[in-house]
Amino acid sequence: SPDYYFDSDNLPPLENTVIAVTGYVLYSIAICVGIPLNFYVLIRMSKLASKSADDYCNGVGVCLFVMAVSDLISLFSISIHFVLSMQSPHTLAAIAEPVLNYVCKIAIYSMHVSTSLSIWSWLLMSMLRYLSVYRPLVYIRLWKMPAKALIISFLVSSSANAWLLLCVKNNDNSSNGGGCTQVALFE
Repeated sequence: SPDYYFDSDNLPPLENTVIAVTGYVLYSIAICVGIPLNFYVLIRMSKLASKSADDYCNGVGVCLFVMAVSDLISLFSISIHFVLSMQSPHTLAAIAEPVLNYVCKIAIYSMHVSTSLSIWSWLLMSMLRYLSVYRPLVYIRLWKMPAKALIISFLVSSSANAWLLLCVKNNDNSSNGGGCTQVALFE
């Protein structure tokens, strides 16, 4: 006799399974393509920084560098969440619950902060490109403004997402699978 009991009444609906598998496939493609391409951007921006430091710091170079780093952090955080959500609670039983909670908190927090910083970097790059084309005299006078704006964006993103460090924990409910989940901030 088998060690498990197959109960067809407790299976999720087919639509949910198709959506979940589609999500896993799309995330896998984004991770496998995004990580090498963002490393390529980092290499190119490092070469630009060494060749022309002023163009790098005062133009969109620093924005592209921060966006590539943010995207890499986000992709690695998504990978951690991805792996944890695919594991059964029995597989993760060897890892202590506080460790899994800590990993979930850091993964989700870093994913939110880095995604937010990536979006602000994109907005700042768009603004700089607009200024360089339509307001070149204003663009020339912006000294170290992109770096300062990115530091402020990082500080705001970090503090705005700090609540995640309190509200995220590992989902140890075997009926919902593994992964990270959010709990109520206030009871």
